[in-house]
Parts: sequence; structure tokens; C-alpha cells
Amino acid sequence: MENSKQELIEYINKVGDMSLSVEMTRMPGIQIEILKIALPEIYKGLKDGFVSLTGENPWDNNQ
Repeated sequence: MENSKQELIEYINKVGDMSLSVEMTRMPGIQIEILKIALPEIYKGLKDGFVSLTGENPWDNNQ
């Protein structure tokens, strides 16, 4: 469980890091590219970490 918690914390920190990098980048086109690359991985990590830690999957419509 401690591993799951640590992984979730790491992905939460990645959201903060990504926010800073987007904020620091002045060119809107580059901001969009950063988001396109980073968001899918971060979303998956947050989702997997949450499910692993809580045992609940609010994203699954079959539950």
C-alpha cells in the first residue's frame, strides 16, 4: 500500500511540475504540445494510483 501511495504522490507532483512548465512557457503552441504529451501519462498514473490505493474505480461505469 505504501508503494501505491508513493506512486500517487509522484503523479500529483507531476501535475504541479507540468503546471509550472506550461506557465513558464510563453508560446501558446508549445504549451499545447506540453499538455498533449504529458496529460495522458499523468491521467493514467493518477487513475491507476487511486484505484490501487483505494480499491475503488469511479471511472468504471460497470461498477
